[in-house]
Amino acid sequence: MTELFTLIKNKRKGYFWAANILTILICYGFSLFNCAIGVDDENIVRSLEWRLFETGRFGLNVINLFFNLETFLPGFYMILCLLLMVLANHIVTCKLKLISENSFNEVSSSLFSVVLFSFPNFAYKFIFEQNLLQIGLVYLSSVIVFCISI
Repeated sequence: MTELFTLIKNKRKGYFWAANILTILICYGFSLFNCAIGVDDENIVRSLEWRLFETGRFGLNVINLFFNLETFLPGFYMILCLLLMVLANHIVTCKLKLISENSFNEVSSSLFSVVLFSFPNFAYKFIFEQNLLQIGLVYLSSVIVFCISI
C-alpha cells in the first residue's frame, strides 16, 4: 500500500494532464462555459413549483438543502465531478501501473483516462446535469475500494 501512495505522490508527465484537460474541454466544454443554458434545470423547477421530492429527486433536495451552490456558482457540481474523476483516474492508473510492474505506462494511462472521459453515458449525464456530484463520489469511492481490495 505504501508503494501506491508513493506512486500517487509522484509527479506525472505533462501529457497525462494535457490529455485529461483537452478531453474535458472537447466533451464538456459547452456545458462548462454555458452555465445558464440547461436542458431541464430551470424548466423542471418552474413546472413542478419546487416539488422535487415528489418527482423522485430526493437526493437533489438533500444536496441543495446543505450545499445550494448552483444558484451562486453555476457549473460548480460539474467542475467538482470532473476534478473527482481526474483524481480517481490518477489513483487507478497508478494502481494499474503497480500491478502490471510498470508496463502500464503514461501513454496507457492517458488513453485510459481519455476513453473514460469521452464515454457516451458520462457525456449524456453531464449534458443533462444529473447526479454530477454523485457520479464523481461513486467513481472515486469505487476506485478506492478497488485499490484496497487488490
